[in-house]
Parts: sequence; structure tokens; C-alpha cells
Amino acid sequence: MYMQIEFPEAGPIAMFLGEPFPTIGDFYDSILDAFRKLSASEITGGRQIARGSKLFAINTLADAEKAIDED
Repeated sequence: MYMQIEFPEAGPIAMFLGEPFPTIGDFYDSILDAFRKLSASEITGGRQIARGSKLFAINTLADAEKAIDED
């Protein structure tokens, strides 16, 4: 009942509502495609928290690619 109320009306989640992802790989490929459509100035890590040895802010397209390719 409350999920529908809390569901965002816009943004990346709403954008993909009609598009099913048969595998988790397809889902991550879609995320990477979205990053590749952004300009370099639109990708910043300013509001991200990066702590520990494996967590890092996504400041560039290369960072996004590294994060998605991480094992």
C-alpha cells in the first residue's frame, strides 16, 4: 500500500519502469549506458560518501565503469 505512495514520479527508476531486465547484467549495462550519455561535468562525487578500501566516489565515467566492472 505505501510503496506506491513512496515510489518516485521521475528520475532513473521511473525512466526504466516499462523496460524489464532479464538479467542483473542487463540492468548494469543499462546503468552504464545512462552514465555514458552524461557529459563529464554532470558526473560528480560531491554528494557521495566513500569509505573503506572498496568504496569510492563516482567522479568520472571511468569511475562508473570501474564500479560496474568490480567483482
